Amino acid sequence: PPRGVGGGGSGGQLDVDTSGEPGFQPEATEGFLVFDFGHVAASGGGVRGTPGQIGVQLRGAHVLGATPAAAVRELLAPLTWNAVLTTAQGPIEFHATSTKPDSGAMPTCDVAQSALAAPANRGEADCMAEDLIVHRLWLSRAHLTLLLDVLAENVCYSGRSGPQVAAAEASALAALPSTESLASSSGGANPGAGDHERKPGRGFKFSWRWPGELVLDVAFTEAAPLGCLRLRGGTFSIDNSSLRSKYDIYCNGCSITDLRRRSRNAVKTLLEIADQQAAEPGFGVYVTIPADTDSTTVVQLMRPAMHVFPQLVMDLITAGLSGWQHCTFRNDRKPQHPPPESGAPLSALRQQASSSSSVSSSAAPERRGTRVQINLSDGVFRIVEKWGEPSEHFEFAGSLIVALLVHGGGIRIERFDLEHGALRLHSERRETTTLCPCLEWLVRAEQTRRDDPRQMKRSTKYTFRSIILPPYAIRMSMRDHQAMVRSLMELISLDAESTEPPEETRSRDPFALNLVENRLTLTCEVAVQGAEVQIMGEEGGHEWPGLKAHARCPLFEVTVENRQGFPPTINLFAKELEIELWAHNHRLGAWEPVLAPCSWRLSYHRQRKPDGGPRELFVRTDVAAIKPVRLAISAPVIQLVSSIFKDNAGEVHYGHLLAGVNISGVCCQVEVEGGGEHCLLGAEHFLQSLDGLLKGRGRSGHALPQLTLTLPGLPGAAACEVPLGREVCMPWDTQVVGLLVCRVVTLRPPLQLLLISSTVCVWNRTPTDLEVRFLAPTPGGASTDGEAGAGGGGTAAATGGLTPVLPGSAFRSVDAKVIGGEMRAGEAAAALEGRQPPVCDASGALRLCSGEIFSAPPEAQLRMGQVVLQIRPAPDTSGGIEYEWSDPFFSVPASVSDGGAVTVCSAPPRGMQDMPKHWLHMRPCCNSPEDGWCTVEVQAPFTIVNACPCDISCRLNPPVTRSPLGRERDRFSADPGLALELIVEDGQGGEVRVPQGGQAEVLPLRLDADGYFHWTCNGKHYRTRGKRTTNCLQVFLNARQGEIVWTFVHAEMGADPRLERIAPLRIDSQSSLPVFDAVGEDLCVSFALRDSDGGMTSWSLPLQAVSTTRSSEEAIEIAHRGMYVQLNASRQGRELIVYSRWWFVNSTGLPAQLVQPGGGGVGKMHSVRAFGEQHVSFLPQVRSEAGDGVAWLELRGESPVEVRVPDVGGAQAVHLTALHPCCLRTERVALPEAMRGVPCCLVSLLPALLLYNRAGADVEVGFRQVGCASDSAVWLAPGAGGALWWASRAEQLVQVAARRRSGSGAAGASGGDGLQTAWSLPFEIRESRIGAYPVALACGNGSAFLLCLSIDQDSMTLSVTVTGSDCAHKIINQHPNILLDATMDGAADDHAFIFTVPHGESRAFAGRGQLGGAAARLRLTLKRAEDADERAVVMVDLGRTGIFRVPLWAGGGSAPPPSGNLQAPAKRRQSTLRVPAVVTVGLRNRVAVVTVTPGVPALSADANGNSLEDLRTVHTALAMSSLSIALLAESAAPVAASASSSAGLLAAGAGAAAAPP
Repeated sequence: PPRGVGGGGSGGQLDVDTSGEPGFQPEATEGFLVFDFGHVAASGGGVRGTPGQIGVQLRGAHVLGATPAAAVRELLAPLTWNAVLTTAQGPIEFHATSTKPDSGAMPTCDVAQSALAAPANRGEADCMAEDLIVHRLWLSRAHLTLLLDVLAENVCYSGRSGPQVAAAEASALAALPSTESLASSSGGANPGAGDHERKPGRGFKFSWRWPGELVLDVAFTEAAPLGCLRLRGGTFSIDNSSLRSKYDIYCNGCSITDLRRRSRNAVKTLLEIADQQAAEPGFGVYVTIPADTDSTTVVQLMRPAMHVFPQLVMDLITAGLSGWQHCTFRNDRKPQHPPPESGAPLSALRQQASSSSSVSSSAAPERRGTRVQINLSDGVFRIVEKWGEPSEHFEFAGSLIVALLVHGGGIRIERFDLEHGALRLHSERRETTTLCPCLEWLVRAEQTRRDDPRQMKRSTKYTFRSIILPPYAIRMSMRDHQAMVRSLMELISLDAESTEPPEETRSRDPFALNLVENRLTLTCEVAVQGAEVQIMGEEGGHEWPGLKAHARCPLFEVTVENRQGFPPTINLFAKELEIELWAHNHRLGAWEPVLAPCSWRLSYHRQRKPDGGPRELFVRTDVAAIKPVRLAISAPVIQLVSSIFKDNAGEVHYGHLLAGVNISGVCCQVEVEGGGEHCLLGAEHFLQSLDGLLKGRGRSGHALPQLTLTLPGLPGAAACEVPLGREVCMPWDTQVVGLLVCRVVTLRPPLQLLLISSTVCVWNRTPTDLEVRFLAPTPGGASTDGEAGAGGGGTAAATGGLTPVLPGSAFRSVDAKVIGGEMRAGEAAAALEGRQPPVCDASGALRLCSGEIFSAPPEAQLRMGQVVLQIRPAPDTSGGIEYEWSDPFFSVPASVSDGGAVTVCSAPPRGMQDMPKHWLHMRPCCNSPEDGWCTVEVQAPFTIVNACPCDISCRLNPPVTRSPLGRERDRFSADPGLALELIVEDGQGGEVRVPQGGQAEVLPLRLDADGYFHWTCNGKHYRTRGKRTTNCLQVFLNARQGEIVWTFVHAEMGADPRLERIAPLRIDSQSSLPVFDAVGEDLCVSFALRDSDGGMTSWSLPLQAVSTTRSSEEAIEIAHRGMYVQLNASRQGRELIVYSRWWFVNSTGLPAQLVQPGGGGVGKMHSVRAFGEQHVSFLPQVRSEAGDGVAWLELRGESPVEVRVPDVGGAQAVHLTALHPCCLRTERVALPEAMRGVPCCLVSLLPALLLYNRAGADVEVGFRQVGCASDSAVWLAPGAGGALWWASRAEQLVQVAARRRSGSGAAGASGGDGLQTAWSLPFEIRESRIGAYPVALACGNGSAFLLCLSIDQDSMTLSVTVTGSDCAHKIINQHPNILLDATMDGAADDHAFIFTVPHGESRAFAGRGQLGGAAARLRLTLKRAEDADERAVVMVDLGRTGIFRVPLWAGGGSAPPPSGNLQAPAKRRQSTLRVPAVVTVGLRNRVAVVTVTPGVPALSADANGNSLEDLRTVHTALAMSSLSIALLAESAAPVAASASSSAGLLAAGAGAAAAPP
């Protein structure tokens, strides 16, 4: 390139040394690049005037570079190129392709043609693993600048040599002859047609294609590396012409790895783009630089996965911009003048040259901008909660579009939009889930910066003109909400410090390091068009709807101004903020309002006090309600809020917003409305997430998109449209594989399930596996295969001309819990891992496992919802016996619950007729017959479920002796044809409906106190007197004659000698017994119990197993030792659940028992027997006059005590004696899933005072009452617990001591084995003493043993937990010049209670253990390590947090006097410490953590020290013109599902407007 005048031979030209080797000598102030072509081989070409191509092969070519004052180093490692040079007309072209070093010989014409075509196939994935070619390029900021300078000099011709070239052109034009002489010599010819007419250049095209991997190591300097960029299968091209220059680099895939030496992020991958299979490259940068307009840069990334490391991104951008700023290849170049018109006179050329020269020397360059567009299509952007723990992160998915205009005055953000976005949660401990399916934003902003070099000030302003959040809906637990906030705060805290060295910053921006003032202003306007936030609850680790809030804010203004050394000024303003709050009622499955829609005006202002110090702040907050505020509060809402916002809430496992289950046996493709996303649900798929289909769709308040289902690979198959957002059933006539049905089931809001099946499903609800086969009509009505089943008797004639169906495709059964939402996808997949789809044998039998459901084969469907099937038990579950097939069952969707239900029988094999028959109950169920589908439920004819805490015994169809006592008739007048409804009450809360024209039996029956039983006829109540010993009633209703016949019977269990020799059926606690060998409608059952001593109770009167006329709730009375034990029976379909409403257990360890009065409540108390191994009693249901449940408790040898039974969740204090405080607590019992519908409560008798030893593995802790001997103490082993009982009524205070087990060597106090401490000071255990109290116990060797006593309360129970010294107060010395002496206030000068802490250590401390009274205070003495005479004493309150300065010596410039010359004054001694220090008090687990650190001396520190925090003056105002609060309670009466579940008790209206200072 041409050099400036005066360059001489100092450098910048080629030189030949004495050996004849050429070399390059650079100028002293500039760097250079060396392109070493290695071994060059060329062939081809053309003759003069004929286009030609030259094949070139370069072997060992590499690039060297040297920056000013730096050594030469290798930038690009040696490589091998096959290239083609085209010298034909038009631009000169050079296209190269990297190959392996040993590949090929001299390129031929064919090779040349392939090389020319190579750059066009830029999307081709030709990076083979076995032929991987790796190129490595090292690029620092200085070398990037050098590379851009070389491009400017040698390609664009507009770099540093631009002014010299322009001056040379002007001189040449000025030397041309005048117009007159030129005209005379040319004879008047056109002057523009001469040889001096300028022509545009040919241009230049260059491309380099590497099929392997190009590795770029980017760094500021060699000592400050940044990252490693790997480009796979890419191309770099240059297209230069006189009008513009284009630079493109693109590749199939790429990755960026963090190479910084100091960073906090554990994940080192910043960006990962997988290799793209489509024609579009995965990564591309396209730069276009026109001659006279703004340059454009387009960055395209396809499906990037990016961990957001803000500091690394800023460093990479800074390195690139710094390289651009240092080079001459920039946009602020002189304006380009258009070329003169053809035929212009030479005077015009000279005038243009003169103006060009003058402009180039004097005119300021015109600033041009650079437009940058970044498209991250369908990417994911991840942020972590903690940089060092990346096991869980939040992920923003979508397309991010950024459009910037970079100009001399700043940056204008024309677009920063997220389109079709979603928010997801990724975790190693939980399944990946979508939290927000549609999340988008639109941002318009600009950044400006102004520098004042004279005053060394800089002002940077960020103006976000608009931030718009379209409506969105998000679901998240409170714990994950907090984790999201922590993730954003972690993002703001940055992943590392800036890697840019100071010398690089100084060379790029010398002004930045010498600023006196740096002002930052942020202004933004945010519009939230609608937000729906669900705060999810948790139940058993599963998510559950909790609270739902709607919010909308048309305009939210934020202004922040920050200056060095001053607190920031913050202004927040919202003119109208609309809020609405709902709570989910789990019992009704509906949302109930908590806060009615209301609008608020919000204003927040924070600034430095105008007349205050630099750290004094003024804060003002104004909140005003624009509309009336209506609030509804109920007990379930309070419980829900407390459970959601509790601190120890566990991780919530979210379900899929939309999941798909395909059990149809046909592969289906699911597409979302509008195309784009799609998902395959294969025939073998079990459960698959379809959340990806919702990404960017279904905004809050808008309708969800429709799904389109098709059958891929089956031409002619019809599609099915399925709407989302509500439960729906869509029939699907595929016209190819038969009838299917697509159902959208709402498991729980907002989770939905897409179930694809045939129109008939079979559900096995029995505990055993079954075999099912489907039948279809035989073509022509005759059998084609003879024997239809292996069990015999399966001919077509026996089945009515039907033959078995052999499914043509495999399909999978699915656990019904998945469809019901009771099992997570991960659990279900793990449960079915390795299982194969049902296999059909030659007889057409399909195995259906217990609890699973499968779809009928499409070819077995006769029409919508109709199939014919047979069923039998699986042979391996019935002892190897192969039962015959049952009678055919024809499924027809019915409109009633039991419509079409039937009990079928499977007979034993013909040679085993003495075996019992196997009965199964089959019921087709559906929502509506018009839907055209049904589910055939298969269950046992009858099942007994034991929900009691002990085993129960039962007998089926026991003998009952019925003795008639008499008969009575009641007559009434009724119109002919009038339907009669007769209901008889059994006296125990149950009812029996008598069929019209039929009879019924009421057994057992209990008459009221007057000897009457009650009945209702057509809504009118009656009563009839029964016989004295009546316990059974037979009723006959004759509607034609208007007569009711009552037959009074006394029933008692009969004696059958045969039954005495047969053991009764025993049902374990909380288990079930299915009955398959009888029909449920013909079955009665009787129950008995066995107490803890082995005694058997009497048998209860039998209950009807299955009945549609009896009440669903019945009572069971069992006599035992003169007392009655009452159980309850809940009839739910074909299940009879036996349970007790109230259980009682004694957990005190005392000989206490439950008693009840004798007959009539007069006379001696009788003990209530306990049953089972757990010694559980059934609480007698006795009520007081106030209607409360009561119980009598008796301590052996003491009088019984009557106590009220507390409500569920409550407790009641019980004093068995004055020395035995206890409490009675009622809790709801968590029964298994099959029994969850029955109400069971556990009433426990617990000690009121509990003791726990958590002091260590070798420490025993003793407790004793004050005034008692040491041998009466209660000693607890490590990890044990116990109860505290008083020994006397006087001085009920407690003392604590500790002793180390003999032979242990653990630290805790100095001394030998078996060391025992002294007893602590007495303390009181009461509610007002709740807290943690570290205690130092004196040992015999003069040392102290540290413990921590924690007093807690759970309902009416107080507990004392003793932990080790690790839970006591702790003091940490982080001051390098200070030695600490700490002692608790009141410990005097006992050396056992003085704790010395040198620098860099921490130590636990405690006092003598005064519990209660004044707050604990620490006397902290800080001594200079080098001079003990310099000291200060600080009294620290351990009950609150704070930051305090230690007072310093205030005696002027003279040294402080030695401590020996000072007499102890009455007041606190003045500080002599001259080293600044800060004392910080924090609270952790209710104990104090005191930290001493170096501090900055305050100019006006007083003797007590000043807080380091900002001094705030806070003004808060809350204004509400109308406030209404409704307190709600659960309604006792049953309500319809559509009605409200709460009844208002209190409503108050108030107007409030408060503005406290």
